[in-house]
This record gives sequence, C-alpha cells and structure tokens, in this order.
Amino acid sequence: DPAAAEAQHRIELGQFVGRDEVRLVENDDVGERDLVLRLRRVLQPGEQLQNWAYGVKQPHVLVIALTGAILTAMLTKNFIVALTNRRLLVLRFEGSLKVTEVTEYPLTPRPQASGSRGMLFTHLRITDPAKPFAAKFHRMGMPNNRAHSTAILEALTGVAA
Repeated sequence: DPAAAEAQHRIELGQFVGRDEVRLVENDDVGERDLVLRLRRVLQPGEQLQNWAYGVKQPHVLVIALTGAILTAMLTKNFIVALTNRRLLVLRFEGSLKVTEVTEYPLTPRPQASGSRGMLFTHLRITDPAKPFAAKFHRMGMPNNRAHSTAILEALTGVAA
C-alpha cells in the first residue's frame, strides 16, 4: 500500500502527523479478533496467548530517504509477535496476515533480549546466534499495540519499560 509506506517514511524521518497513522487492522481489513484467531492456530495444546503486537523491520533511514516509498514498502518486513505462557512467537507475514515464516523462542531459559520504549516506538531485539530478531512497534500499529509491545518487552527483559 503506497499510502501506508509513505506514512511509515514520514514517521521514520520524525515528521509524524496525526492523520498518517499506520494501522494494520484498518489497512488490511483484519480485525483484532481475526488476528487472535489466527495466532491460536500456532499455539500448542494448553498454551495461553498473553500479549501480541504488530511490528516492522525497515531498511536503514538513509536507504528510505534515497529510495522512496515504494522500494521502502517492498523492503519492510512485517511481524506479529506473540507472547504465550511458554514461548515467544514471531510470525512474519505479507498482505492480510499471510504468514510466511514462524520463529519461536522458548521462555525457559528466557531468550537474551533488550529493547527500549520511546515516544512513538517500542524496540525489541533478541540476541540469538541461530535466530536473531529485531523490530520496532509503533504505538498506533493496531489497537493496544503500545501496551502489548511494552508487556512483551518487560516479560523478556525483566525490566519495566
């Protein structure tokens, strides 16, 4: 979606304007209920979904500035990160939540994670030699994205964000 890519471009460059919200649920016609139902498909018997958040990994800001919105949209990776009582699940997806890859991290032992929470984004990084992961979660990525991404960060790092 070129409009969403342009909005992401402005956000990344620090020119956020209220009308340029990037909202996964609205842009892709996927409701939060549908999202939770799709996440439940990858849960193990007895596993409980606790928090979930929409995040992205975009190219470096210089690449964004030099290449424009269309190429930036093509290079941006979209994720749903879900915390359960047993695992952290990272679902990479395209379009209306067509899952292309699932990565899981058991919570015991807890994955080595770090991150931060700023005005617009919660950042999460998992340092795992076999399965490294990094993404940022916009506070308006979908309903309650800020609360869910913060809860995931706190659960993984053990530090209040």
